[in-house]
Amino acid sequence: MTLYDRSARARFATFAVMVFVGASAPPSHAQDLSVTNPCTAPEVAAEIDQFTSNYPIELLYDGLAPLKQAPSVQVKIPAGVAANPFVCLVFGVSFVEADGALAAQNINFQAAFGPGLTAFDRPRHAPAYQQAARELTRDMLAHDVLPVRPRPGQRYAIAIPIWNPHPLYSMPAVRVADGGGGSSSPAPPTLVDRGFANSTLAEQGDGFVVYRLGEMGQQLWFAVVRSVGRTDEILDYTGEYDDQAGQTIYRYGPETERRFREHILPHVSPNFAGGSIQVWHYAEGTRLRTQPELGWEYSNPMPPSGRLGEAENPISIEFWRAQRSLTGGSLEWFGGVGTSFNPIMTRSAWNTIAQIDSAQAVYAGLEDQGQRDRTDRIARDAVEFEARLAQLASQEDEKRRAYARAGLVYRDQAYWDAFVQGPEIRAVFEGSFPDPTRTWEFGQMYERTATAFAARCDSLIPHPSPERRRLRTATEPDGRTSTSVDQVTRIRKAFFAPFEWEDENDPRALVVLPRTGLASMGGQYLGFQRGLREDFAILYQGGCRNPVLRQFEENLRRLAHRLPSLQAEQAPETLPDPRHESDIAGKCATYIDEYGLEVGREWCPCLARVFGERMTIGQVWNELFDYRTFFRRIDTPPTGGPSDPGWRYYEPANECRG
Repeated sequence: MTLYDRSARARFATFAVMVFVGASAPPSHAQDLSVTNPCTAPEVAAEIDQFTSNYPIELLYDGLAPLKQAPSVQVKIPAGVAANPFVCLVFGVSFVEADGALAAQNINFQAAFGPGLTAFDRPRHAPAYQQAARELTRDMLAHDVLPVRPRPGQRYAIAIPIWNPHPLYSMPAVRVADGGGGSSSPAPPTLVDRGFANSTLAEQGDGFVVYRLGEMGQQLWFAVVRSVGRTDEILDYTGEYDDQAGQTIYRYGPETERRFREHILPHVSPNFAGGSIQVWHYAEGTRLRTQPELGWEYSNPMPPSGRLGEAENPISIEFWRAQRSLTGGSLEWFGGVGTSFNPIMTRSAWNTIAQIDSAQAVYAGLEDQGQRDRTDRIARDAVEFEARLAQLASQEDEKRRAYARAGLVYRDQAYWDAFVQGPEIRAVFEGSFPDPTRTWEFGQMYERTATAFAARCDSLIPHPSPERRRLRTATEPDGRTSTSVDQVTRIRKAFFAPFEWEDENDPRALVVLPRTGLASMGGQYLGFQRGLREDFAILYQGGCRNPVLRQFEENLRRLAHRLPSLQAEQAPETLPDPRHESDIAGKCATYIDEYGLEVGREWCPCLARVFGERMTIGQVWNELFDYRTFFRRIDTPPTGGPSDPGWRYYEPANECRG
């Protein structure tokens, strides 16, 4: 769903799993992926050094040294880890010898390093890396590529990259197909220029090149780059065929079937258990626009990486499925597209480059018009935003004069900009905090303001005063528990009632913890606490009786006790603060109504929940101040790499897209 109208040091005593976090989010575009051997990362060298220095282990291979020789057949990246092709695995292994042949045993995955790698939980991810270590060690032994022959019984450390350009995964030789007119100029080793960073050259013939794109489960992807005339049929078909469900399948003709059996199937392993193959067709000298608004079937199909939009649009996609008879035997391949044969693929109405270009020209015009409309809308929004800023500046002038008449203290925006939690503290200071008794940020401010005053200004708290005691419970060696007073804090009597309400579970008690989303909100919650500590240093400038602190504390007390704030009594014309008029769900509905967007409002509560768990209430106010920009960022995929700040708006909203 869219809004727009169309090692640190990993250590192990028993080979426990840890992972180095290289980045907070995976790269979202193929061009952003590193082309450097991931085993060159300094964390890998530090890990190996730590590993081999703490245990009686020798380094057998570091992932960087030259191999003894090229493998006799191509070694495949293990399927379980192929989805992240920029990882360096570090693992331990020992060997046994029988009849002169070595076999690996006790293979234990230790750690993985690489850009975009995020922390994983052992039950879900460790088995895949463990299996990858087994497969790669087996293949390195089978092809005798290790620089040094390992000694039986010795424990070794191995680092090996999951990185297609590594010599271990190189094709032994590229098969050159028979052609009538000789082969064309040498093809590049990968199809990275069309968005496939991890592809491999499989075959080159006269006028066409075959690439292996990837494998996922029981699916294989290939690409064919060939000469195609503008009016030539890209794929030929025999006609229509009705299957048992009554759905139409378009079967391929003799030329497409010949090309598949002569130039694709030879690159499928004889051990392939069966499944499906997609062949993506590209034309030499032809580039298609890649954008979701295109109106033809093969716009932004699913590439083997599992992400949309990374690969260039093919001019056509050929689909084959394998079946094996119940009695066994070789695989039988059936090709075609149709709603029942493959629900994802349908026969394209455009089977020549000329037809595709014509269709793209129509939709490109629509897209260009849509872009012009969006540009005009943004320009209008900018004018309205500037007008609102001018209006707020005028309101601030009126507020300053109203405060002076009422004898209240006024501080401008430049003063509040120095605060970490400036929006929340200013809202209390100006008596306009929305629904304070139900908001955890307000509860945190109240609790920490009372305790901060006790710590900084204890001499101003009269004796006797109520005390807040924090208890500590300890378990004795004999199993008995004991309770002791861990901390005593004196609280001013006027501020003590909410603490009593909390102890007695009174319905009037303030909320001091996020009621939902604490797991995802933990960073924001702790950051809010740290921010308050810094902000109190500013509030206490000028001592315990300075007028800014006194006005802030008095409004805090009044709002907590459900009493009118100072402004509500003496300068009501200054309330409410326009920044606090609505929440995310309300502004989302407003945004949809303003632009007449064809999207249901059920999206809005989801956005409110997702971003409410990631932002404090003050951050929400700041974002909603320019809510049109906020929702555009949510709905517009960023064009930059992982460091593009737009991802922190776009990616969380994926949970709400449908």
